[in-house]
Amino acid sequence: MFAIVGAMGQTGSVVSETLLAAGHAVRMIVRRDDAQADVWRKKGAHICIADLDDQQAMVRAFGGAHGAYVMGPPHYLASDMFAQARRTHANLIAAANAAGLPRMVALSSVGAQRRTGWSNCMARAMYRRQMRRPCWAGCLSGQ
Repeated sequence: MFAIVGAMGQTGSVVSETLLAAGHAVRMIVRRDDAQADVWRKKGAHICIADLDDQQAMVRAFGGAHGAYVMGPPHYLASDMFAQARRTHANLIAAANAAGLPRMVALSSVGAQRRTGWSNCMARAMYRRQMRRPCWAGCLSGQ
């Protein structure tokens, strides 16, 4: 089972489709159960409704998964998009650790290697640095 965050988005849908086509079980983590979710159910995906900022919901969403593909949504309307991104990323990392998730692939973005600037890419650079923290080392190595 692979858990996919942003499963119906541009990259998440490709990851979901590719894994399903290869015969893997896919748990699509989405915001709402709607007609689009029904289309994916018919393709064989499991639909999991969860808020990325709800740690317990994300622990359940990651529970039993062999790996996960995650991305943090842009927080353009937040009063401080970078603070909100840090909270979301920290929550995803903590939930993955709590769920014992053995592997996680996080969507970066063109420009995420930058340490300065004002864009969604800066939020992705922060995500990458947060994932390098010692608390994540066991998950990254598959231990």
